[in-house]
Amino acid sequence: MHALEFLKIIIYIFSPNGTTQTRFSTVTEMPKLERWFRQDPHPPRPKLQSYMNILNSTAYRKTNSKVTYQQISNWFTNARAQQRNSNSFTSQQTTSQIPVATAPIDIRTKFNASNGYNPLLLDRQSETDVSCVFKKKIELQYS
Repeated sequence: MHALEFLKIIIYIFSPNGTTQTRFSTVTEMPKLERWFRQDPHPPRPKLQSYMNILNSTAYRKTNSKVTYQQISNWFTNARAQQRNSNSFTSQQTTSQIPVATAPIDIRTKFNASNGYNPLLLDRQSETDVSCVFKKKIELQYS
């Protein structure tokens, strides 16, 4: 197997329906695509065609398959979707934070002896015994 054939096998990934997928070069093409995306995430058709011509004129594309307009268009569509998803993920993180109490809460009244709470008993009892203690506490409150 020649080195060029081996390189083409690495570049193309065969899908089950027999079509091939062209990969963009991470060294030469991806930085250009990302820079163009930052400049304009919604470029018009003539601009996408000029991007296609620029990429196809590189040395990398002289030995590999040419990039089509549709592939460039799909790359921009996927980049916009990825940007949307990452933005919604960060906004979900900020909105789903646990709310902080504005005033301090005194929990000593919940856990005092008059309410039936005894930490010494809880340390020695199993979980079922703990539930019995809380049941007794509830019964005392409603009786």
